[in-house]
Amino acid sequence: MVSSVTKLHLGECPLGLYEKALSFSWDWGRKLETVKELGFDFMEFSVDGEHISRLDMTDDEIRGLRDMSARLGVSMPTLALTANRAYPLGSRDVAVRDMGKSLVKKAIVFAGKLGVRVIQIAAYDVYGEAGDEETDRFFLESLRECERSAALAGVMLALETMDTPYAGSVQRCKRIVDIVGSPWVQIYADTGNIAGGGLDFAKDIQSGASHIVAVHLKDAKPGISRDIDFGTGIVDFDTDMKALREINFRGFLIAEMWWKDDPGYIDKVKAANKFLREKICAASV
Repeated sequence: MVSSVTKLHLGECPLGLYEKALSFSWDWGRKLETVKELGFDFMEFSVDGEHISRLDMTDDEIRGLRDMSARLGVSMPTLALTANRAYPLGSRDVAVRDMGKSLVKKAIVFAGKLGVRVIQIAAYDVYGEAGDEETDRFFLESLRECERSAALAGVMLALETMDTPYAGSVQRCKRIVDIVGSPWVQIYADTGNIAGGGLDFAKDIQSGASHIVAVHLKDAKPGISRDIDFGTGIVDFDTDMKALREINFRGFLIAEMWWKDDPGYIDKVKAANKFLREKICAASV
């Protein structure tokens, strides 16, 4: 348990909403206003495989989005770079690996301009195939190269606990963090991925407590780590929130959801905010 720093109430940690919980067809103003109306503190910006071009936004476009964010009072301090699933940093294909590094470096530059503080890295050495010592070595080499860019820009890279064995737990991400040995490479825990992988979240986070800077909050079922309504899966949010309190977690909490192209889905997002706020509040006393 961390005891050398001032304790925070878990409820003091900002609760954000993953951008993909809203329709990509909406303009930025509608998204940010909706995030605020639903009671979230911020929005997590998304760069997935279908929206890589966002990293090529002009300085004027970025400035306009940043100004709108400030005007509406809804920040975007985190960025989910899930596009790396298609371009894993440990790929045996040098062209794929180089593309993955290029995406991370472009995201770092973009983040610095927009005001993003933490980039969530999809910590796949490879995706859709078996990894080995070689892919691990490639991943570590790529991450070290990206870390240099992050350090120079003052933007943190956080390895998400993924839905594959390579970085499927805080403990496994901690191994990578220790090898890289940089304050600019930390851990982004995911309640659903960890539970869906058959692990105990409360025990797992102990192994990297002081390195966890953000947490994706989502429910899961065995082998299924997305699109599960909060409170209907195997994630024990009461225990998980208390575990975060016990390690004196100090960072970003993000509700991870995916828009279902159904206007009625907004009610589920609203219900998720209420559900999570109640769990966070209960763990804060």
